[in-house]
Amino acid sequence: LTLEVLQKFMEDYPAQVLLLGIQMFWTYESETALNKMRSEKGIMASTYKRFKLLLDYLVITTRKELSVRDRTTVETMITIHIHQLDVFMNLTKMQKKIRNASDFEWLKQTRIYWNVDQDQCNVQITDVNFEYGFEYLGCSERLVVTDLTDRIYISSAQAMGMYYGGSPSGPAGTGKTETAKD
Repeated sequence: LTLEVLQKFMEDYPAQVLLLGIQMFWTYESETALNKMRSEKGIMASTYKRFKLLLDYLVITTRKELSVRDRTTVETMITIHIHQLDVFMNLTKMQKKIRNASDFEWLKQTRIYWNVDQDQCNVQITDVNFEYGFEYLGCSERLVVTDLTDRIYISSAQAMGMYYGGSPSGPAGTGKTETAKD
């Protein structure tokens, strides 16, 4: 991945596709590294460096003259990718405990895949698989993803996977509605 390739990708596609793309890239690269970490020493560190380089490219992009919509898109990509970087760093620190990509520490993450056979985007978290519906909610800013947000994603995904509903509760202004929209 080069800065030029990223910039071309960002010029050619709308925000929704860019956000999906960065998440698919992270899922693929992370899963590949996790599956090869026992046989290829240093693959976790080199994958982390590639992720960090992508973040650097995104930050460089913010220093350019951008429209309001494009700036919001890049900032959202940065917000998502910082969380992905943190998750991968934690996985790297735990690599002696993790065997491969079937470990729960990986499976509990929100993962985006493209199913070539079905020509369909899938979102997976734990053991639940959803077909991505391509619902467009606009190009808006995202909240920072925290451990609590991740736990809400897991709980909500498990409930939806069992055809139940969920009702996040808590103090006002803590991001319940925004998390549900994500």
